Amino acid sequence: KKDLTNVGAGDTYLTWDLGYNAVIDSFIVSKNDFLNSYKISKESGKIMMNPDITGVMYENEMGNKRIFSNLTDSMEMHLFTQVKLLDGWSTPEEITSLSDIGNVDYPYLMGDGTTLYFASDNEESLGGYDIYITRYDSEDNEYLRPSNIGMPFNSAANDYLYLVDEFNQLGWFVTDRGQGGDTVCMYCFIPNETRRIYDTSTM
Repeated sequence: KKDLTNVGAGDTYLTWDLGYNAVIDSFIVSKNDFLNSYKISKESGKIMMNPDITGVMYENEMGNKRIFSNLTDSMEMHLFTQVKLLDGWSTPEEITSLSDIGNVDYPYLMGDGTTLYFASDNEESLGGYDIYITRYDSEDNEYLRPSNIGMPFNSAANDYLYLVDEFNQLGWFVTDRGQGGDTVCMYCFIPNETRRIYDTSTM
């Protein structure tokens, strides 16, 4: 696997500056119903629960690709993909390049079709669930090793479902820091995301 945080000479890789200009709103909602509080444009796709799975599902704007989390035989949450066929949805395929980092849930795929955010409780997390970012490598047909996006988005509590509505230029994420067992706090912010590609062979 390629590691965004530990690349060698000759590798081309991405770094992200995931700051924000300002938090414009925050509000407390029920933990069991927080998905309905995400107000995103149709151009950003849909996030939803599905009775056939145990986790959260993302469906893209075109309605022809899904990424979702589901409980596996190992009793861990892993990510799966589906594509729309003429006669329905394909058989779910596990994203195996992300299957060895603990529980993985709350996926969101950016409009470029390759940048994926999700939450995981792996050993590199600051607390429970942290938010991670990865990108699909079309040459190897797998996702790169993910990077923790760090503070202030992540904390010693559970932080998850980070997304950026590029059409409305608004970002969202949810956390249970400072909350009781039945509520979470949602933050809406103006994103300041910068993506630059570096070729380490020229550095």
